[in-house]
Amino acid sequence: MSGSAPSSIRPLPPGLQKVAIEELNEVPSRVESDIAALKEWLQKQPHLCACHEDQFLLSFLRGSKFSLEKAKQKIDRFYSLQGVIPEIFNDQRLVDNDQVLEIIRLGVILRIPLDREDTGPAVTIIRAGSYDISKFKFQDIIRVGSMFGEIMMLEDDNASVSGYLEIMDMSGVTGANLFALQPQLLSKFSAYADEAMPTRQKGIHFINVPKAFETGFKSLLGWFPGFR
Repeated sequence: MSGSAPSSIRPLPPGLQKVAIEELNEVPSRVESDIAALKEWLQKQPHLCACHEDQFLLSFLRGSKFSLEKAKQKIDRFYSLQGVIPEIFNDQRLVDNDQVLEIIRLGVILRIPLDREDTGPAVTIIRAGSYDISKFKFQDIIRVGSMFGEIMMLEDDNASVSGYLEIMDMSGVTGANLFALQPQLLSKFSAYADEAMPTRQKGIHFINVPKAFETGFKSLLGWFPGFR
């Protein structure tokens, strides 16, 4: 077996490869066999209609610091928890869905491009007050956010290796936005992000928070562990 990753895996830039080796226990010469072990396990899990693509499985290995058992648990949770959040994981979750495209064009969720040599976490800005709550439900925004998250885990090596940061821009947020939140849905999705997604949240920062809501947002962070 060669010392390089299989050809179907994107090679990491040297800086990120160093991080993957030192912080995630990645051994480049073992990546191919680790992915093969996950594929073999998946073939014995008839209840999981799982993706077997190498890059997909590698993201779970990195998210589990190359513990095969933890990677298996995350993959299982990835699919089982989707089943208990039908408001998000449904037939509207398509890249050509008109509502999805409209939310994307509003710039509710923005990805910040990084230099290829940057080894830091991926950065996402969420503009919480940029959509019309009379037109879109909170679950519609979370649905698009979940799609961004999957694209990130499959295509963004910074997110896969170094995790991600979220910047929550609260410009324009009013009391109506707070009432439009769906706490039960947010709690379930937070559990999904924590327990099932292989990308690791490295922090969340609130900016432009209206003075009247500062105390409320601090409380919100305490209710949902995934948002700490």
